[in-house]
Amino acid sequence: MKFILNTSFDPHFCALFDANDTLIAESNWMIPREDGQHIWDFLTAHLKPTGMLTFIGGVSGPGSFSSLRTAGAVLNALSFKFKIPVHQARADLVIKDYLQTQAVETPFLLNSFGQRVFTTQNNTLTPQDLSKNDINTDTQYITSWLPPNKSEHFKNTVSVNPIGPQKTILNTLQTQTPQPAFVPDYEYPAVQS
Repeated sequence: MKFILNTSFDPHFCALFDANDTLIAESNWMIPREDGQHIWDFLTAHLKPTGMLTFIGGVSGPGSFSSLRTAGAVLNALSFKFKIPVHQARADLVIKDYLQTQAVETPFLLNSFGQRVFTTQNNTLTPQDLSKNDINTDTQYITSWLPPNKSEHFKNTVSVNPIGPQKTILNTLQTQTPQPAFVPDYEYPAVQS
């Protein structure tokens, strides 16, 4: 079985696939502080003691420090238990690949948990500072979720689910070089001096 996990952008999710990349089970949630419980419940329900994982992958960030740490703990524990490497990809690559399958040209906004948002367009992720008004708020954007203090800056957001079919994300993760451990890609360092 193949297990993928996203705690980088909303909604957070985990999913299991069989050897033929057919989706077996998935779980989605919106409250980051519930990451650990949702992942534990999912693995308890769907990964039986005799179940064997052959692939582990996760979205590495940017995202919430606590959520990415949770993902790292889970993915690295599974990697250790099943003795397999971890595949990871940044959110901008995952989102870009999904949008390409949908033939969508609209820029995508990714929450940065600061006074910025990231826009992804033309295969690049660009941070933009909301406090400096350096973003065109009249442009139409796709967004997974923005808190009210950020969404009020944008007039034309399109309600599109950015995770799309989890199979697209699995395909993106499968193209990445496996690593011995999952390393979160935080927007900000864990400790700032």
